[in-house]
Amino acid sequence: MAGCQTAVSNIVISVVVLLTVKFLTPLFEYTPNANLSSIIISTVIGLIDYDVAILIWKIDKLDSWRVWERFLVNIRQYPEAAKIPDVLIVRVDSAIYSSNSNYKKERILRWLTEEEDNLKAKYEPRIEFLIVEMSPVTDTDTSGIHAFEEIHRSLQKRDVQ
Repeated sequence: MAGCQTAVSNIVISVVVLLTVKFLTPLFEYTPNANLSSIIISTVIGLIDYDVAILIWKIDKLDSWRVWERFLVNIRQYPEAAKIPDVLIVRVDSAIYSSNSNYKKERILRWLTEEEDNLKAKYEPRIEFLIVEMSPVTDTDTSGIHAFEEIHRSLQKRDVQ
């Protein structure tokens, strides 16, 4: 029923599941537990996404961003702070989840584009470094990590570190 877009599809799925449980479950009553468990195990093993598991394990590496924390300043908070030529520093203030990861990715790239346009209009050197300051970020999920991987690929195309 993938691709269904109405509430009626939920009703149809519910009825099909109910009928399956009601009439097909008794057929498994005399199946040995070892056979049932092997079916369940072989099904569950196929559900594990090893690449995502490795990605989650690597989340701890995001703490390396905190090294930059002492070099960063918030221009709004400290108006007397000086801008560093060739460097754009972007601060992410909240957790990064599947619901906002795409927005944050697009916003960071938009800031970069706007800053590059401003520099080009003033005939100043282009941005060579983007620092994403994430010390307030307490949590992220795999979609957030994928968003930052996409940002990294985009930066490589622009020759920005």
